[in-house]
Amino acid sequence: MKRLVPILQLLVTAALFALATRPVCAGELHATLRSVLAMSHADQAGVLSFLIDADAFPTATPETPVFIYVHLEDGAVLAETLVDLDRPELGRFSHPIFVPLEPYSPMGGVVVAPPDTLSIVRWIQGESGYWLRIQRPSRTWLLGDEGPTAPGPLSRVRWSIGISASRSYLNYGILYEQQQVTLPYHTRQNPFDTNDASTFAVSTLLCVDLREARLETSPRTRGGSRLIQLVSAFTAVPEQITASEAVPDLDQLITYPIAFTNEAFVGMGFGVACQSAADSDRVRVDLCGLPADRTVAFDSQWSFSVSCDLAGTVHRLTRWTLAFPAERRVGFLVADNGQGGFVDAEAASDRKQTVMLVSGSFSSQALGAAYADRANLFQVGTQWYAHTAEARTNDRWFSFDATTRAYAAGQAALGTVSATVRSYPTNRETTVDDEPNFQGPDQPAFCGPSEVLASTTEHDVVVLEACPNR
Repeated sequence: MKRLVPILQLLVTAALFALATRPVCAGELHATLRSVLAMSHADQAGVLSFLIDADAFPTATPETPVFIYVHLEDGAVLAETLVDLDRPELGRFSHPIFVPLEPYSPMGGVVVAPPDTLSIVRWIQGESGYWLRIQRPSRTWLLGDEGPTAPGPLSRVRWSIGISASRSYLNYGILYEQQQVTLPYHTRQNPFDTNDASTFAVSTLLCVDLREARLETSPRTRGGSRLIQLVSAFTAVPEQITASEAVPDLDQLITYPIAFTNEAFVGMGFGVACQSAADSDRVRVDLCGLPADRTVAFDSQWSFSVSCDLAGTVHRLTRWTLAFPAERRVGFLVADNGQGGFVDAEAASDRKQTVMLVSGSFSSQALGAAYADRANLFQVGTQWYAHTAEARTNDRWFSFDATTRAYAAGQAALGTVSATVRSYPTNRETTVDDEPNFQGPDQPAFCGPSEVLASTTEHDVVVLEACPNR
């Protein structure tokens, strides 16, 4: 019976709005247009602001909220999770981000809506958009001459998504002290009872994954193609949005009849061309009489270089990979944790499902510790090896020398074995804010770092022989 109540309330709301002949114009969308790197996995798009100039959400309550869906077009998806599902039984927990409402009018104004009026309730890596929840009627948002009133053409209300924690506090902190806005910064606090920006302010940067996006970089009338955000609104049982593992099906939701006067362009595509080069000596390894469960080590000397046509693209944490063919029993020795298991490499790789290699596998004064993906492992006897070795630079290195130590298994296929070399220059070194009071894990100042795949090269590294002198 309890579950039927919100459903009935939604049906009543839908019936009321079915009487409308056209959507209510809620206001305008303002966006900052940032250059975004095509094919990047975590670049930063612009800020999106909503300017509300009407009683656009008259039925919004905690029991019958209105959900706004902000959709990325043309195959772009969110690069990270800011607000996860509300599914504790799956080990997933939702911590919504509450968004400040501010007056936006030449005459000023005071927003008196409760702090929980607007929140981000779903923002999940890999999905093509994020969800906002409005749960207070817009007629209660502003202070009018005779009490609470709705926004209007001369007394608009604004909110913004896509800014850092420090910028959020800079934008709203003073206004909050003057009792003009709902919150002094974007925050997960609810109820809001402690004004401590360095602890509770949260970034809402729009980090986008464009690897599968149809974002052109060739010039059109005004440069590359633009990344568009489309905005629509719905009423729904909250669990449909906040708890569904599947992406909410918009066709199964009740459309809320509002519209905005314009589209929002938050990104302009551009491309970067990078070239990498690698060279190594070729060694010979004799597998004569070596049993299949044993290996023999061989060392190689390497020189690497990389350059890009856009200044400032090669930074610290540029990633270099060496890969032997998966069908050849040649690879790098995986580190053991002393208990028969692997040593997790997430701290070195910034990726899950990676393991550390032993020291000396891929070493240089320019590189950090070497690691490999778990998916690239194979076993010889009791030891584990990886077909690949990766490491990231510790500074802005455009060229450097390195050594590798790899292993060939007994009875491996004879002949020349090549290694594929790839480099992935990064567009920045850190995401940490320069402001020392805003350097928590929820407070990045930038997205990324994002990588660009430079040219791929192949090199003959080792010739496997069997008793060549007999």
